[in-house]
Amino acid sequence: MAKTNPWAQIKEKASAIVPPVTVLREQAQLLSEATNAVIQGTVIVESSGGDTVTHKLRAYVPALDNYSVDLLTVQHSMLIYPCSLWCSFDDRRKWVECENKDQLEAAVQFALELDAVQKVVVSLMSQATQ
Repeated sequence: MAKTNPWAQIKEKASAIVPPVTVLREQAQLLSEATNAVIQGTVIVESSGGDTVTHKLRAYVPALDNYSVDLLTVQHSMLIYPCSLWCSFDDRRKWVECENKDQLEAAVQFALELDAVQKVVVSLMSQATQ
């Protein structure tokens, strides 16, 4: 009986998945570009040591003594999706469940367009450039 390689298509399968950390890194880069790096978007990855991974989209402002504020938090298991999104400035104060990348991207877009998030970023930009 011929042996088969159970890992033969693992790279192809993995490359078809866009993980939440990639979605947040794209937003971090867009924030940095939009502010000419006055505000630097960064993504922090934390692990609880268990099954949960946490990613935080952080606005980092070197000109304000390295002040930083977390804008979004995403949590997921090792299976990546579904994941949960938390916006630090959303008055609803609830986790938004996202079943896939498309739902996550829509939820991230909604959260980052909230007036409260926009006001925080505008305020940081104003303070950093004065």
